[in-house]
Amino acid sequence: MHMINSILTTVLTILTTVSLAQITVTTDNNPQTGDSFTQHIASGLDKSFNAGASGENVTWDFSSLQSGSTVPVDIEENTSGDYPQANIFFEQQGASTYFGTDANAFTFYGTASSGVSIVYSDGQDQMRFPFTYGDSYSDTFLGTIEIFGQTFDREGTVDVTSDGYGTLMTPQGTYENSLRMRIVRNSEESAFGQVTATTTDTIYFWYEENTSFPIATYFRNYSDGDFTGQSFNYLDDGSVSIEDHEKLTASIYPNPAAEEVKIEGLENEDFTIEVIDLSGKVLREGRNSESVDVSEFESGIYLIRISAEGNRQKVLKLVKD
Repeated sequence: MHMINSILTTVLTILTTVSLAQITVTTDNNPQTGDSFTQHIASGLDKSFNAGASGENVTWDFSSLQSGSTVPVDIEENTSGDYPQANIFFEQQGASTYFGTDANAFTFYGTASSGVSIVYSDGQDQMRFPFTYGDSYSDTFLGTIEIFGQTFDREGTVDVTSDGYGTLMTPQGTYENSLRMRIVRNSEESAFGQVTATTTDTIYFWYEENTSFPIATYFRNYSDGDFTGQSFNYLDDGSVSIEDHEKLTASIYPNPAAEEVKIEGLENEDFTIEVIDLSGKVLREGRNSESVDVSEFESGIYLIRISAEGNRQKVLKLVKD
């Protein structure tokens, strides 16, 4: 009996360990030029629809939703001078949406459609890397919105939190290791020094490790305190994943480290290495080096950014003892 209890305890321990697994969103989850997805737009959502619970090992079951339409999402290189800080964009339902992607963040710079354009001179960091369950930050943004010839100033804040992980179920598939991001965006529009409108958007992204685009997105909007609409989109399960792109497979050890960090997995690569603090400051740089001296750094968390030919990058989190 003692042996049986011991075996059961071991099995339960293993199951608990597996159930607590969670992913970290990194720069690998940034969309890239050439990515192509198909997105389903759910229909028939009533006002009581919501994004589900937050927390650990949550099951978000949206499998009964109906697809009202499908739209392509083709990531293209930005060549528009109106959005100089963006490097990619995609078109959807008559609107072009612009983003900046780098090793530190996924940043929203605005949209353009017939008669309406939003341009952010200071964009919204909708994701910072690396990011995992429980992480959070706040960011400010600033820009203009033009509506049929009238121009308004727009400013506000985004508060971003990874508020849950677990299993996401959509009509297209079940994703057992998903991470949810919650973005609360508060905007204020003004003209000639007078506030003309206030808006609150709550946006949820669900990510999985091997997809460079949210596998589901939920958007809920309030304008001047009144509910104005919502939408839920989810990827077709046949969409391209980041596994279809050649990417870096570098790793670092030991981690945590006190004196030196060694780099592995970059044989026959021409690469650069940067050590970056959490404010974004580059503290050390190197080229084709198999190790990095971190002995002089204070204890804390740092980022190791590795870049190679073909615009390939990998960002790793380092804990300095």
